[in-house]
Amino acid sequence: MAIFLKQDTISNQLATLDGGLDALVGAWNAHAEDDEDFVRPRQRSSIYRWLQKGIPARGEEVLAICGLLDVDPLAVFDYNRNGYFDNFATIRRNVQLGLYMIGALAPIYQLYQPGPYWPSDALAKRYWTRPWFAKEFANEDDWTNPDYVLIKTKFKQSVDKRPRAIHIAYRRAGSRDTMWRYYGSVISVEGTLQLYSEGGDYQTMTPVHPDEIRFRTYFGGRPVEFRIASLHDFEISMEFPFNDPDTIGFEW
Repeated sequence: MAIFLKQDTISNQLATLDGGLDALVGAWNAHAEDDEDFVRPRQRSSIYRWLQKGIPARGEEVLAICGLLDVDPLAVFDYNRNGYFDNFATIRRNVQLGLYMIGALAPIYQLYQPGPYWPSDALAKRYWTRPWFAKEFANEDDWTNPDYVLIKTKFKQSVDKRPRAIHIAYRRAGSRDTMWRYYGSVISVEGTLQLYSEGGDYQTMTPVHPDEIRFRTYFGGRPVEFRIASLHDFEISMEFPFNDPDTIGFEW
């Protein structure tokens, strides 16, 4: 098994490095020397082949490549070549059954898997040299209303055609269960916002602002806390109620 990244997007990211692929190889060697937990470096020919034909299911190489290019794995994940749309039901079932079932996808799953400290700061620090950026909010004053809320996440550094992603999770308010349950991602890539729901929904729209990811999510039903996370620093603002069906959103 192998995991495929979007070749055009990765090529554009490599072009931002002074030295391109050679710079990535050099940075990989330097990080591996400084951190014994960083996946061991690979030769230039191997990395080039992987970017063309898929990254093998050996370990955390996909996280190393994405970290060194400063991109979120799900923002450069090739959903078509990885069979996401054709095999979604099988992929989702295997994820629910456990890591051993999902092969090459295991490192990516570990980065985003549900937990009380979601997402994994340990992996983010290892491969992106920083923890996740996150914002939390709750619906305690509005959960009885059958409305949606608009979330606008604006990145502090200009996106300038670089892929960006935010991920959203929830947990029950006032419960002993402290686990954050991931329920989707919104990606800004190639001039489009793309929403991927944990349940399989897929929606797109044109960005309203080039440095912003916006989406709506159902805000009622029961008291819950929400958490938005990204590998890149951001600020959020909210509008409630917001029920515009032309804005991409997570249904409840």
